[in-house]
Amino acid sequence: MRLPKAIFFITSVIVSVSCSKVSTSVTSLSKAVNTVSFTNPQITTPNGTIDFTIDFENDENSNSNVQVFYCNETDNPSCSPNILLGAMVRGDGSFTFEAPQFSSPDDEGDTLNLRVVGTDSDGVINGTSFDATTVVPTNSITVSNLVISNIVEDGFEISFDYLGDENLNAVSAVSYCNETDSPGCLPTNPMVVTTNRQSSTYEMTVTGLSAPDHPGDELNISINLTDADGTNGAPLTTTLSLRLLPIVVSNLQFSNFVAGGFDANIDFNGDDNSNSVVSLLYCNETDSPGCTPTFSPTVAITRLSSSIRLQVSGLASPNDAGDTLNIRVTATDADGSSGGPLNGPVTLPINDISVSNMLVGNIGEQSFSVSVDYSNDDNSNSTLTLYYCNLTDSPACSPSTSLGTLTRSDSHFYKSIISSDLLVSDNPGDSLKIQVVTADADGVSGSPQSYTFNLVASGGVDHIYRSVGPGNTLALDSGGSNALTISASTATFSSSIALNVGVGDAIQYDSDGNSSIDSIAFIHARLSSTTYTVYNNLGAMPTPTTADQDWSIFRSHTSLNDARAGTENTGIDIAVRNFNAWSFSHDIVASNQVWHLALYADAADTSAVLLNGWTTSDKNYLRIFAPSSQFEVGVSQRHNGVWDNTKARLEVTNDRNLYILDDHVIVEGIQFRSIINNSLSSRAAIQTGGGNLASIIIRNNIIRGEMTGSGSSIWGVRGFNSNASSKIYIVNNIIYGFDYTSGLGVYGSTTAPVYVYNNSVYNCYTGYLVGGNTVLKNNFAQNSGSRGYQGSASAASDYNISDLTDAPGGNSQNSVSLTFVDAVNGNFNLVAGDTDAIGTGVSLLNDSFFPFSSDITGAERNGPWDIGAFKY
Repeated sequence: MRLPKAIFFITSVIVSVSCSKVSTSVTSLSKAVNTVSFTNPQITTPNGTIDFTIDFENDENSNSNVQVFYCNETDNPSCSPNILLGAMVRGDGSFTFEAPQFSSPDDEGDTLNLRVVGTDSDGVINGTSFDATTVVPTNSITVSNLVISNIVEDGFEISFDYLGDENLNAVSAVSYCNETDSPGCLPTNPMVVTTNRQSSTYEMTVTGLSAPDHPGDELNISINLTDADGTNGAPLTTTLSLRLLPIVVSNLQFSNFVAGGFDANIDFNGDDNSNSVVSLLYCNETDSPGCTPTFSPTVAITRLSSSIRLQVSGLASPNDAGDTLNIRVTATDADGSSGGPLNGPVTLPINDISVSNMLVGNIGEQSFSVSVDYSNDDNSNSTLTLYYCNLTDSPACSPSTSLGTLTRSDSHFYKSIISSDLLVSDNPGDSLKIQVVTADADGVSGSPQSYTFNLVASGGVDHIYRSVGPGNTLALDSGGSNALTISASTATFSSSIALNVGVGDAIQYDSDGNSSIDSIAFIHARLSSTTYTVYNNLGAMPTPTTADQDWSIFRSHTSLNDARAGTENTGIDIAVRNFNAWSFSHDIVASNQVWHLALYADAADTSAVLLNGWTTSDKNYLRIFAPSSQFEVGVSQRHNGVWDNTKARLEVTNDRNLYILDDHVIVEGIQFRSIINNSLSSRAAIQTGGGNLASIIIRNNIIRGEMTGSGSSIWGVRGFNSNASSKIYIVNNIIYGFDYTSGLGVYGSTTAPVYVYNNSVYNCYTGYLVGGNTVLKNNFAQNSGSRGYQGSASAASDYNISDLTDAPGGNSQNSVSLTFVDAVNGNFNLVAGDTDAIGTGVSLLNDSFFPFSSDITGAERNGPWDIGAFKY
């Protein structure tokens, strides 16, 4: 029984008094309305009770009352309500009444006749009485029609109907037992369920069943409902079987390639009853492009705990080595299957080896390293053996003395030779001929590989390497569980280090095991991802260490300008940071050194570089380069002939990128971007000074201008020197975008000899401006704004191309427009069929001034030479 509501209405009458300017005032009051008016009777049955309301008006003296009478129409048809239920409670504008709980003979579902009677001693205007009927609420619950649906491997859904329970006080619970594990069991274990009660149904969800309740198990289920008002039809009971897990397949992988076969492996889950069937089909994509797998090879199937291995065998021609097969793996399961079919290509292994590109580096007085690239040999059963002979002692000899086998790496074989490997008679300065012979039972191509070189002469120079990582003070790699051992000049790590580590990088380490950094060494060569040649800051043997884990690797410098000035990377430990005992002025002749500054692609170097203050010679020179070969770095830092923002680059705004005022400088493999957005004039991206410079080599670079200002005379390369005995070499460069008024691709000196070979100049106001001592060979100028070639070049100039009419040389071509792969985006590779540039140059292998053999990417120029920086 809910508490009665006491609600009263008070009507206030506001008396308005009007005042005037006369001496008397009159007050008027309205008469109270004490008679009552009843309207709008309402009968509801919320939450299993019967509620009455009736509205009223007036009755300002609050003396009216309302009573409720009833009789049982079901037991006494057509009866007149004469049993008093009670008086209604006055509220604010209405009377309310909540009937008590009925009991027999007034049973659930009986129809009652009701009468509401209102009285007031002052009179009743309307609504003296109101008649209505209602039904006694049914608060007991009756359940029926149990349905189990959506059975999965770890749960199911339940629904059943119900009647009654209008006061919503019934409580449901689900219990179960595992009939499979305990035959004849009674459901007593409670289940966690999510219940959704609707107007006439219950919906329940059971999830998360786990061991010992397995997919396929039979469960006995009991749904119990309790209700203080009474329960009918419960418990509801049933039996169900959890769904068996379907098979789900994924991750098709191929491995264990052998002659005529391979393994295909797939992962799976589900399939607890192991009744799935897996099959493999194939077709030969190489022979029939776009084919659909329909052929069934011989397959042995092994089911493991969570994977299935399919061993394919018996493949033969036309399924040849190197062919690509389209594979389809299908799993079928009566309980369901998903994730398939799995499709993937597989290439049959090529087990015969092909070797190429033999390189020799790290040459010392009695030491060197050799590397040979390889492809194929998918079963890794080949061996490479190094032989040599001494041409100085035995001219025209054939390599026959074995130096042992080479070590396999991911894409090449390598070996380092030290003095103890050579004969006593092999002296510094001797000429050696080496040969690598390959053996493979499956077949060999490209063998033998041969190379001839000279050991460094006695008293030879010390090569010094320093790396430059623009803006990078952070460690490239560090110890931890990767132990470093340095013995003699070999540094060995227990596991691979970062691929971008290479020559010139500084290794700081703890040589004595006291957990403090005390030594530093610099990488001179990369032999593999774990083995490096290292020397100290002076090019001598480094301090040895064993199994050090406190090491870190840094770039030596953070800009080229810092490197030429001797300013070290501040990220290196202060204990070993002062490895350059000089500043700006550096005499490498006195120290008998060659310096190599390796620029890495950590970011763009944006500081202008001034080379001024180094003392050099023909033998003691300075080289600035981007590391590229496997002897230098694990991943090339050098462009591949097309501008690449992920490769080493020097990008300078409104200044020279590189101003060379020192002798004997080599600049190679770097990208230069000259950005001019003001009125600057008479500057070059690479500029040599006007003094007595000697031997400047600028080769294999990309030099790009971006001209948006109002200046003039901005050049790509200015090879100027007033010393007639010095020489400047500008070889295999791509130069474009210097389209300012009087802008130049190449500006050759009028005094010193300048050798301009195999350059590609595009979209410059003038391609080449040269003097009488400039030799132009195998160059082209295209899309020039004014002239392709200007000035009186040396009579030795020849085999050049211009799209105007000014190419110097009797074998040169004029009014020729070349076709490139994508000139708009800086790709000046020649297009197939362009016979104007392909094969029309002159070989410079034996040029009397500057012989060379490769193009801008390092590819060997063989056969007829092409014009421009690229070999087609």
